[in-house]
Order: sequence, then C-alpha cells, then structure tokens
Amino acid sequence: MLTVAEFIKRKNYAIRLKAISEQKNKNIKYVICGRGVLEEEIKQQIEDLKIEDKVLLLGYRKDINKIMQIADVFFLPSKQEGLCLSIIEAMNFGLPIVTSDVRGCKDLVEVDENGFVGEKDDYKYYAQVIDKLASNNDLKIKMGEKSKQLAPQYSIDNVKQQLEDIYNQIEFNSTNHN
Repeated sequence: MLTVAEFIKRKNYAIRLKAISEQKNKNIKYVICGRGVLEEEIKQQIEDLKIEDKVLLLGYRKDINKIMQIADVFFLPSKQEGLCLSIIEAMNFGLPIVTSDVRGCKDLVEVDENGFVGEKDDYKYYAQVIDKLASNNDLKIKMGEKSKQLAPQYSIDNVKQQLEDIYNQIEFNSTNHN
C-alpha cells in the first residue's frame, strides 16, 4: 500500500497509521513517500503503535513512477484536498484507491468500482477495506483496471478541451443574447 503526500496535518497521518495498526493481514506493508514538519511525530506514532515492521518511510522521491508500479493500493484519507494529483497518478498506474469523503478525493473514486471512500477519521473503516483488498486479489485487479479506465478523463489535454468547450458555449450564449 502506498501514500505519496507531504507530512502535514491535513494529510491525516494519525488516522492512516491507526488503520495500519488494526490490520489483520500480517503481510501488508505501507510505503510512505514524502517529508515535512510532522516527520518526527509520525515516526513516534509508528513506534507507539508498534508497526515499525509494517511501515516504510522513503522520504522525498523522484522515482514515484517506479514505486507506483510495484504498489497494490493507493491510500490517501486526507482531511482536505484540492484536486488530488497523486490519486490521478495512482489511477493511471491502475491502483485501487482508498480515500476520504472530502472534495478532491471522493470526486475521483467511483465507490466499489475503483476504490473506497470513508469518513476522514474512520480508521476502522480504512482498516476493513484495506483487509478486504489484501484478501481479494480479483477485487484489487478489477478496481485497478477501473482506475486505469477512469484516469484519462483527468488528462491535461482532456481538461483543456472541456474548458475550451465551456468557454465556447459561454461565448455562443452571450452572442445570441445581444
């Protein structure tokens, strides 16, 4: 399982780590790529929860594409996001998404199709769906394929075309009313 995110409060690391500590599946490894002001606090929580054997802190990386290729699930239960590019990247790599019910994250997930969306502080829910994905390879593959199908709609070219269509429609409507 993978997260790519800065170590700041709104990324909700406390809930993520609690969810990992609740895992029934002993084979789960949680890889975190990032750095930030909460790094020491996060390391302490990992130690306090006794999950050092489950969590790998890789720091800032320039090879995220290689790491995403070996990940099975993307995990980002943030408290707040804008448009979450890391989820879009993960979708492009065919990863199922486990995220929170906040703007920017929930908008990218079709629940039970390419991932799961939970309340931002519900670590028991996250633990449950992570266990579900870890124990059901067919579901993980199906959701990953759906992520890959959905991702192109968020490409730069597609978004530019949509904006152009909107601007053309606005221009058309304003010229018809004059």
